[in-house]
Amino acid sequence: MTPQEALLKAIGIVGSQTRLAREIGNGITQAHVHYWLTQAPVVPAEHCPTIEYIVKREVRCEQLNPRVNWWVLRA
Repeated sequence: MTPQEALLKAIGIVGSQTRLAREIGNGITQAHVHYWLTQAPVVPAEHCPTIEYIVKREVRCEQLNPRVNWWVLRA
């Protein structure tokens, strides 16, 4: 699964890009989510744990951003 596919799955779980942005908070807008989906190679690492939590681990940080070693989160 690519990071974009993982993000699409997360968006599908919550219902929309706008809803996901609102649940992430911290000034994240639908435009950020759209950028991650269409242009960014991965979801920024600082938002991956929040997204994983929002979707109740149906999408994992490793799927959203495989560039980071997430073992610390899993320990």
